[in-house]
Amino acid sequence: MTQEILKWKLFSFSLLERAKKWYAHSVGGVNGNWDELRDNICLTFFPLFRIADLRIKILTFKHREKETLGAAWARFTSLTNSGPNLFLPDHVLHYHFYRGLNKEAAPHLDIASGGSFTHKLIDEAGGVLGILNANRKICKRTDTDVAFTREYYRVSIFHRERECTN
Repeated sequence: MTQEILKWKLFSFSLLERAKKWYAHSVGGVNGNWDELRDNICLTFFPLFRIADLRIKILTFKHREKETLGAAWARFTSLTNSGPNLFLPDHVLHYHFYRGLNKEAAPHLDIASGGSFTHKLIDEAGGVLGILNANRKICKRTDTDVAFTREYYRVSIFHRERECTN
């Protein structure tokens, strides 16, 4: 079975209520063209004004007061995954996330990156942010609003050792 056939067979099971009705009504009009179906559903359920609004929210992201770095990253990735693909490259997303951080969190991200976060390769930046997100689930908020593991603080000459608890 090809990927195309598998998409068609499973797609309808991923839909609920209004979207399922839309699919039943629209599927015959696309003549088996998956790309046309995908574009139609995106335009129906994510009209251009919603896509533009989502894009603006991502590109003007701001770190909230008393929000941990891990929580900010989780909120940012939730925004980027809450609609259709906006075709924003990872390096652009990383830049706008970093640019939206507060004055205390940005240097912590640079330290965790082993240098300037904005100069990291996409895979390196994604790795650092992935670790932050994982640590967010392990550690409670610290007094610097940044939750890192104990091992990170041992190697950092800028911070005293801290202990993460559940």
